[in-house]
Amino acid sequence: MKPTFIFSLFLLLLSLSCSAAWALGPTVGASAVASWTNPTTTAGGTPLTNLANIKVWIGTSSHVYTKSHNAGLSSSLPLSVLNLTDGQYYIALQAYDNHGLASGLSGEFAFVLQRGNTTTGSSTPTTGSTTPTPTNTKTTISNVIPRLGVPGTMVTIVGMNFLGAKSVLFNGSSAKFTMLNNYKIRATVPTGATTGPVWVNTPNQTAFSAFVFTLPPPVLTSFSPLKRPVGKIVTIVGKHLSGATAVTFNGSHATFTVASNYLIKATVPAGASDGPISVTTPYGTVTSGAYFDIP
Repeated sequence: MKPTFIFSLFLLLLSLSCSAAWALGPTVGASAVASWTNPTTTAGGTPLTNLANIKVWIGTSSHVYTKSHNAGLSSSLPLSVLNLTDGQYYIALQAYDNHGLASGLSGEFAFVLQRGNTTTGSSTPTTGSTTPTPTNTKTTISNVIPRLGVPGTMVTIVGMNFLGAKSVLFNGSSAKFTMLNNYKIRATVPTGATTGPVWVNTPNQTAFSAFVFTLPPPVLTSFSPLKRPVGKIVTIVGKHLSGATAVTFNGSHATFTVASNYLIKATVPAGASDGPISVTTPYGTVTSGAYFDIP
């Protein structure tokens, strides 16, 4: 539900004719007060049972809002608190409850600020003085590219209204990120991340991906040589090997070094016997189909 934008302006008018003032929106002074009726549901119809904040969006171009002010639970706002200079402005409202659910944007209202106004008056916008409803400012995630990766993988998050993003999380694990623009964020899969949704937190909103980002289990494609004595190095090849926590030779734990996401160097441990090699990461364990031989 969109807030009803009564926007009654108790204002100070210059000696402009009404028709000239309404052509651009009313001309108001710094002591003008905007008032409105708070909504009761979100844009999707969910009840806003615990209203927490009214956000006032402000811009100098229609439907382009570059500044915002949190009005709290108030249903009115003196324009003086916005610290605006003289000029043409466009305002819309959005309400939030204490769960972060938001209403749709109100219809837009235009006015001209002239702080030197000294004549008292009041005005209510007519139908002709309002503009079409602004585009939706809800933060959404439409895609994550790629949707599979291990910690350290760079991904691109695609969506809408990312400006002002405060955090990016992979199933709750905080990630380092760079906001490229209002529609794209570049993030690095963090250490400790697990399979689950991607979150983007912006002021007063949290967007969740409708799909999960997958932290894949390890894959073991080969090892060489196939026969090696205790104490010698064996090269294990596969993928998704980053973060490996254990390598075993038929159950005997080996010391190892993860050379890359695709390569592990392991030392044949004392006590090892003929059998398969296994690699364990935080996301699973893989065991070779071939047997390793101890000479």
